[in-house]
Amino acid sequence: MALVPVFVRLLSGALKETECPAEWSATQLHAHLVDLLVTAPDTDLVLRHEGKLVDDSSGSVEALACASGRLHLEAVLQWRFSAAADRNLDGALFEA
Repeated sequence: MALVPVFVRLLSGALKETECPAEWSATQLHAHLVDLLVTAPDTDLVLRHEGKLVDDSSGSVEALACASGRLHLEAVLQWRFSAAADRNLDGALFEA
């Protein structure tokens, strides 16, 4: 099982490093990084690779890493209800 080095840059500038199996899906990668970053309850982890959102359809870790054999991601932790708060703060707090 080939491992791919994964580097995650947070908005704070902090860099987290890990290794993931090349065959992992983007969904498995996301779950691993949620655990690694110890996200707080009601927090979503948003990942970007080369400016593009990493979601369930982004393919495998190997596909994301391409020929470089390493994966560099940007990570944003945001309040799960932030989109609702943009529309209506009271509604977002009720939903939370």
